[in-house]
Amino acid sequence: MIEDREHQDDMRAARLLASLPDATPAAVHRVRTRVLKGPVTAHLPVVRGLRLVGVGAFAGALAAAALFAVRTDIERSQIVVPVPVAFTLDATQGWAIDGSIPNVALSYTGSGTVGGTSDAPRITWDSGLLNVEVTSDKGVRLAVTTKEAEVRVIGTGFSVTRDALGTRVDVRHGHVEVDCGDEATRALTAGAGVTCLPRSAAGLLGRARALQAANAPAADALEALDRGLAVVGPQPAVRDELNARRVSALYALARHGDAIDAARAYVSAGGGTRQAEMVQIAAASAQALGGCGTAAPWLLEAGAIAVEACR
Repeated sequence: MIEDREHQDDMRAARLLASLPDATPAAVHRVRTRVLKGPVTAHLPVVRGLRLVGVGAFAGALAAAALFAVRTDIERSQIVVPVPVAFTLDATQGWAIDGSIPNVALSYTGSGTVGGTSDAPRITWDSGLLNVEVTSDKGVRLAVTTKEAEVRVIGTGFSVTRDALGTRVDVRHGHVEVDCGDEATRALTAGAGVTCLPRSAAGLLGRARALQAANAPAADALEALDRGLAVVGPQPAVRDELNARRVSALYALARHGDAIDAARAYVSAGGGTRQAEMVQIAAASAQALGGCGTAAPWLLEAGAIAVEACR
């Protein structure tokens, strides 16, 4: 009976060992080290039957240790080591698709660059529309930056549009964090979006131009112009254009008194490239407020045609 048990133990151990994948040299070395250090064979009983049972137990322990070592090696082989990434995104003539970063899918029309590492890619987006899909639960920490915004995600789908109006972020699923720079970080979920406005005077002038060209509400253009004037530095050409467009926006809002004051300040400063246009707007605002008598000083400066129109 003891020999039958011995045979059964040996057969079970043999089957277990046979079912294991081939062990790597490192795994074999670790198992051998554990067996030599362990107490499995140091104090086996003298009784033959019990020693045979101990041999079967030893074989099972050896098989289990080998399985653990092989499994550890397999798990280690599946670990993805982050690698540097650096390439250009450029599809100004149409849509392009890029899947070179593991667990990240990009589709875009526009231009930008990619840097960072495969587990923490950083996209600098210059202009156009960028769609991003990040696979959840893969540890990818992706960020998209523009001059107006920084978007941080871990597992989501979203789009970034950068144009003259600023940077627009829209979330399709998951959630993202958006930092517009001068405001608190915003957490956006599926279906939500936010537009980060330009921060520079030139950028805000570009936004105002785009809004006026699209016949957007004059109040929106005026807000961008006022923001631009608040941050403009020693940039005479930018300041001149901001002030001129502000006069136009005030006139469009029928804020005629403010339009006249702004036009007067523009003309008095001198050097502006749109003096004649500002005088004409001031004359029109003055006429709207009090007729030709009120507009007379501006009409005379605007020229004979304007004076004739009031007769």
